[in-house]
Amino acid sequence: MRKLIPLAALLVALASCAKHAPTIALMGEHTPDQAKIARQAIDTFTGACAPLAADLHDAKQAEAKIVDAACEWDQRCQAYGWHKQLVVTVTMRDDADQAAGQTLTYYLGAGKRPGILAQKPAAQRLCAMPTDADRDVLKPAPALAALDHL
Repeated sequence: MRKLIPLAALLVALASCAKHAPTIALMGEHTPDQAKIARQAIDTFTGACAPLAADLHDAKQAEAKIVDAACEWDQRCQAYGWHKQLVVTVTMRDDADQAAGQTLTYYLGAGKRPGILAQKPAAQRLCAMPTDADRDVLKPAPALAALDHL
């Protein structure tokens, strides 16, 4: 019986680790000020995309990167004035409850229309957006206005 108690404790600990949601890691080079703005934007993103935040335990990887947009070809820069963007990429495990095996990409920006943009219907659904396979969907997020200071 004594041997079963430590084994049971180990199994409980392993089970809780298996469902522990990964944090969204900030990748690439950035200044401390940029990191602070990006982390606030990540918090806004996870709040705005509650279904995804609830399913992050099913993610293999979750990361964000600050990107400079080239307005001559970047549609988000042209349409929304997003000169700087925070790109969040979440790769779901193959056995995930939703979006199994998919890589979901979200574009966060400020400019003229601060918000979160998703292209895939699965990404749109996990961010509580209307789904549309034929077009990008933008979810307004005024709190992302600080991204202009990246």
